[in-house]
Amino acid sequence: MKLVTLGCSLGPKQLWPTYTRRLLVSLDLQVTHVHIGAGARGNKVNLFLLNQEILNNGLEDTFILWQLSGWQRHDSVVHENVLQKPQALRENHYEICKNIYTDEITYAIWGGANHPNYELHTTEQNAHINHSAQLEQMITQICLLAKNCKLLVFRGWRGAMPNWDKITEAFDRHNVNYIYEGYVDWVAQRHDMASRNDWHPNKNECKDYFSHVLGPKIKELF
Repeated sequence: MKLVTLGCSLGPKQLWPTYTRRLLVSLDLQVTHVHIGAGARGNKVNLFLLNQEILNNGLEDTFILWQLSGWQRHDSVVHENVLQKPQALRENHYEICKNIYTDEITYAIWGGANHPNYELHTTEQNAHINHSAQLEQMITQICLLAKNCKLLVFRGWRGAMPNWDKITEAFDRHNVNYIYEGYVDWVAQRHDMASRNDWHPNKNECKDYFSHVLGPKIKELF
């Protein structure tokens, strides 16, 4: 089967995405792992890259595990001709993607308000940014995916999504599997993250979360 994991800096491939692959292998499944994620990345870019993965390789025998990032993060999915200074893009904060149905190129850019191409969001794109509409598009995609493959979603932290109760009502209507509590919130209640001033769970904290929350939920699906 194919495992597709998505996330931001809370989901480095070597932590819960790899723990998930190992768990599936322990269940006697042959697993191919595709990881779509990077530090500071938001949901818009992850959704775009997931769509490309689906269009290129399909959804047959697929399990998608999606850690939802901040809904208002400044991500860009733009045509190459729109970029003012492509040479100024920060390393590891963009991906150049060949479009599937045309011979054109799209830049997927992330990094919040810190990447050098931030003027993309404050000038020519500013009038076109609609985080609420992007959120609705993502929730719709998640509901559709749940009808076509195994899927589990969870928030990176409590504030990553607005109106979570209303979103989970939609998930319930469309049989979307989700974990209610935020990942970082669960860890912070059980480990002293504040003392080190780093809200990214370390290896041991991630293992604790996986053992008690994520892993058991995944086992329910298989």
